[in-house]
Amino acid sequence: MSHAGRGSLQEHSPATEDDGLVSRLQAGDHLAGALLYRRHRPGLRRYLLVILGDERDVDDLMHQTFVAVFDRIHSYTARGLPFERWLFAIARNAALKHRRDAQRTEVIDPATLDRDREREVEREAVAIESPTAGFDALTSTLSASQRRALLLLYGFDMTPDDAAIVLEQSPGSVRKAHARGITALAARRARLGL
Repeated sequence: MSHAGRGSLQEHSPATEDDGLVSRLQAGDHLAGALLYRRHRPGLRRYLLVILGDERDVDDLMHQTFVAVFDRIHSYTARGLPFERWLFAIARNAALKHRRDAQRTEVIDPATLDRDREREVEREAVAIESPTAGFDALTSTLSASQRRALLLLYGFDMTPDDAAIVLEQSPGSVRKAHARGITALAARRARLGL
């Protein structure tokens, strides 16, 4: 009688119930997946909290873990080990990857990134031997008409009347593009702290 009692207990052990739910999930029963989630959620949450030490990312990692489990469920085989061990191995790998990625991530203000990128463009332009490289880097944020006006007036030492002939515009349009270009460059210079 005691032998039959042990068999009965084994049939209802958590590992046996997990095996039944896994088999159902592999067969396409999504309710079984929800039951696995409900069964393992509290323990998995505690486990991830211990690894991460911070509750902010636990829910995201639980979600990632169960998505990975559901994606890989067809490749799962018990091999004499409980399903919970496989589940926690996936969670552990996700948590360790998250910690590595978090250590590499540095948040930088977008304005600082823009300023650094502009400075780098200007440094590269100075290092290049091209006679127009510095001009191109400095005026990269200007409109095409502003760039052309400044290039002709300063790069080729033309008068606004001469530049107007080359650009097929009125001298007034050239003066306006010049004034707007100079104003934009002064503002950019101030932003860059130059």
